[in-house]
Amino acid sequence: MANSGKLSLRSAAARIGAVLLCAALGGFACGGEAFGRVDADAMRAGVAAALREPKTLARTAGLVEILQQLDAANVAGAAAAFDAQLSVLDDEDLRLFLHAWSAFDPAAALDHTQAWTMLSKRELGAGQVIYAWARYGAALEARLNADSLAEPSVRRVAHAELVRGWARSGDTDGVTTYVSELPHGDLRDRYTATLVAALVANEGVEGAVRWVESIPDDAHDRFKRTAFRKALRHVTARDPQAAARWYERHAATFYADLGMSVVATEWVERDPQATFAWLVAQPAGADRDMGVRFAMNRWLALDAPAAEAWMRGNEPVGALAPALEPFAIWLAKRDPAEAVRWSERIPDDTKRARMLVLTGTRWRRQDAPAFEAWLAEAELPDAVRRALEGAPGATAAGAARLAPEEEGGE
Repeated sequence: MANSGKLSLRSAAARIGAVLLCAALGGFACGGEAFGRVDADAMRAGVAAALREPKTLARTAGLVEILQQLDAANVAGAAAAFDAQLSVLDDEDLRLFLHAWSAFDPAAALDHTQAWTMLSKRELGAGQVIYAWARYGAALEARLNADSLAEPSVRRVAHAELVRGWARSGDTDGVTTYVSELPHGDLRDRYTATLVAALVANEGVEGAVRWVESIPDDAHDRFKRTAFRKALRHVTARDPQAAARWYERHAATFYADLGMSVVATEWVERDPQATFAWLVAQPAGADRDMGVRFAMNRWLALDAPAAEAWMRGNEPVGALAPALEPFAIWLAKRDPAEAVRWSERIPDDTKRARMLVLTGTRWRRQDAPAFEAWLAEAELPDAVRRALEGAPGATAAGAARLAPEEEGGE
């Protein structure tokens, strides 16, 4: 075996490419015919030597070199070497082994991982074997084996990796059917995000857009809406203006619901000024208001000084008025008295009432005399005044009832 510590970057890359090609071909390029046979004892020694290398690239190169020779006759030796250090192994080292083994006997690899005593390793093992099994052309078998796993957390990881591997395999129709037929909810939401990410990796955002537009409008339980939102996020991250145009072409459809917020939340990371200019140009309504709120929330999280300066330098009225709510919430943690004054500028009566209770309650806790002086002079609806004048427990309850709700999105 070559001295792995002295391998060049080019040599390491070539060997990594070789083992991945081996796996992609289902193991047909693996084994003695291509690389020369080693017995189980030599395999164990070779793997153990590679794992002792402290430098990541050199260790990876050494593992790739020896695992190119993995086959049914010597896999027991490799498994013994990995098992001996299982508790201290890097996950990436273990993935190399599991992918190489899964190239020719995924069932045995899966059985072996489920005998490990550490739950985290059983989860990783099942996930990586199922991923490789699905990615290289046997998704149905991978699905059946994932379904058969007894431990809920292991099965959950395996199913997530099943979707990822299945999508990367290129069987878009098969994995779309599987994901779309799941009940609407968090699981389908997460699997759709995984599917879209794999499509982008395989075909770019253009492929993801084509996929979304091929989904029937009447797909199971509003699946097209979930798919559109997930793909729109990827498109926006790469080309916000293209994403905005794509959203606008579909804005009147049911599946574009909340799409404006998706674009705004992603776009504001790159160009806040352009984001708000685009939002102002959109049709008035709940979608635009939500987009403004979400964009301001995100901007405050990313670059609060810049967002604060923009708010103070612009007149947040009309289309921009919804930005007052997240700004007042952010400001209430730093200067609740000023947050109350910003809350007073909110044009909508209901939202203004909620924010006054929220920010006023904070002010009262921080500086009761100043708060009471303001309250004595303020013109407030009776319900807001009662909430703010109540006992501390009642005030907190009133704030909870009146505080603005965050709208969820897929």
